[in-house]
Amino acid sequence: MICPNCGKEIAEGEVCSCMQNTEMPVNEAVAPEAEPDQAGYYNGADQGYYEQPAPVYAPPAPVYMPARTDYPEGYKIKKKYVAIILAYTLGVYGIHNFYLGEKTKGLIQVLLSTVGAILTLGLSFFAVQIWVIVEMVTLFTESTDRDANGFKIMTMEEAIAREIKK
Repeated sequence: MICPNCGKEIAEGEVCSCMQNTEMPVNEAVAPEAEPDQAGYYNGADQGYYEQPAPVYAPPAPVYMPARTDYPEGYKIKKKYVAIILAYTLGVYGIHNFYLGEKTKGLIQVLLSTVGAILTLGLSFFAVQIWVIVEMVTLFTESTDRDANGFKIMTMEEAIAREIKK
């Protein structure tokens, strides 16, 4: 028998899998079909296991919190160009992280570049250099826009504009 919708050859009484999904008329009596199996259960007649489809959901959108600009009285505002210069010159010792208030990161960099370099014959020193280069890129591209206290790191333009206002 041939499907009138797609032209595919199908067996007598069989349902075609084309877009129309219409059953071909059969001359002889056909046994009633069993009800479709419930998703995720074993079907003994087909000797197969049907998996339940995975639930579809959208992950929550990341929440962006802008950096704080309400500096408290007497707070030393950090400048981005100072952090970049410190990262370039003394970055392997984590000085730029100490400047930005990231004491844990700075301490890890100091330990890796000194003690780690002795124990690994200098390999960890090069790893810290790569780490510092990545941090410099994030400072340049303004991916890092706040210090450890959550306050905005002042860019060069903002520092110049602030000095002009004074």
